[in-house]
Amino acid sequence: MKYILCPYCKKRLEASWIRSVLDKSGHVDTPCPGCHRRLAFSLRKSKSDDSAPADKVSSHARSREESQPLAYLQVVENVFGYAAQFPLYEGLNRVGRYNDKHTQIEVAIRTADPSLDRNQSLITMERDATTGEAFAIIMDDDSMTGTFVNARELEPGEKHLLRDGDVITLGATSLIYSIK
Repeated sequence: MKYILCPYCKKRLEASWIRSVLDKSGHVDTPCPGCHRRLAFSLRKSKSDDSAPADKVSSHARSREESQPLAYLQVVENVFGYAAQFPLYEGLNRVGRYNDKHTQIEVAIRTADPSLDRNQSLITMERDATTGEAFAIIMDDDSMTGTFVNARELEPGEKHLLRDGDVITLGATSLIYSIK
């Protein structure tokens, strides 16, 4: 890991700064030096080596870190949370509300929106075999409030092809899908 971006101000936080605020259990809970908003996250140890440094990233996260995002989800700022941008990588991208229980989701939205489930929807990013262009398919992940694309609710089990600029509504949180 060389750096991370603050999800609020997009300031680049170098690995040396992260190591300086990291506690013994691999947790960071400190204000961003750029915007002074609270940053809280954990860095996992490798299961195969308990003596590994706390900033060692899992192989799944490392493969995503090394690959290029195919598209992005832009969270629209509202009363429940701040605007943020999340990359979408090839394969399955689970979308939901961030929580401290470390639910395994790739797009963890930090929000106070109670209508956004921890596991709200699934976005699968793939490449067309002939053209090589990326495309995304979204479906609801059996959420309590449903998944809406351009104000139309997806039926249970329905898969919907996303287009650049589509507005996705999850609870009271709106996101804009954009191709890289």
